[in-house]
Amino acid sequence: MPSFPDEDRLARILGGLSIEDAAFLAERLQPAWRRRAAMLDCRDAAVIAAAVFFPDRRSTIVAKTLAQQYSRYLAAAWRHGNHLAELPDGVPRLRAALHRIAVANGGRSLSWRQILNILEGRRS
Repeated sequence: MPSFPDEDRLARILGGLSIEDAAFLAERLQPAWRRRAAMLDCRDAAVIAAAVFFPDRRSTIVAKTLAQQYSRYLAAAWRHGNHLAELPDGVPRLRAALHRIAVANGGRSLSWRQILNILEGRRS
């Protein structure tokens, strides 16, 4: 079966890239809807992981407390670590969890209702 004319050229270009650059390019070549879905999956996983720091039977209490702590993190500490993909070891675990939410959500805030929807498995 004949190959497409640009297939060899594309293979040559990708072969010359570092793993990080190839991953970056592969992500950018995805359709916008797929990139957004992946971002939301990552954000939701980070929110669910951070929720364990606030044990309570009532999801609304967990969501409100997490939203409050996340808003405080964005206001006070995010500007110091927004250039980092991960915080260094030794940082308090809650702060690292809040940082992961901020990275996954592009530094945007989340309302407690949005967090509640995530915790209850509804995407918002």
